[in-house]
Amino acid sequence: MPTHFNDLRRQLSELGQHTNLGSVGFTSHRRRLGPVVRSAKRVLHRFLGPVWERQTAFNHATQALLSGISGQLEQLEQLSKDVAAMKRFVAAERVRREELEALRAQVLLLQRENHESLDQLEASLSESLSRLEALARSRPMGVAAGSPQHGHEHPTARTG
Repeated sequence: MPTHFNDLRRQLSELGQHTNLGSVGFTSHRRRLGPVVRSAKRVLHRFLGPVWERQTAFNHATQALLSGISGQLEQLEQLSKDVAAMKRFVAAERVRREELEALRAQVLLLQRENHESLDQLEASLSESLSRLEALARSRPMGVAAGSPQHGHEHPTARTG
């Protein structure tokens, strides 16, 4: 948690220690005038007591309000951090999605190229098969390829 919230809590705690004005004591350290001073202070306390009570109530309410605001500020700061983290996550996900789309495009391109290559290979094989079938039809049935009758010598029939 940031230091400023710790400082704010400390300051609110210190403020809370001074909210009650009725807790102010009346003492005198003068021997001769002490009783007179204490009596005068008691009279002032009697007349100012209602004012001090109202001020004390106000101080307590103000401290409670400030404490609530402090808590809300902490929550807002945490929410701000959460939003920043979510923004970073969304940005990273956007980059990943773009990378995925690029990879998908590459895969589709490779699939098309492979399909075209397979189509070419199939056409080439079909053409080769057609040539072989035409060649087989053009030879007489009893004549084997490579026989002397067909114009080719059998490799083992060679004479030295």
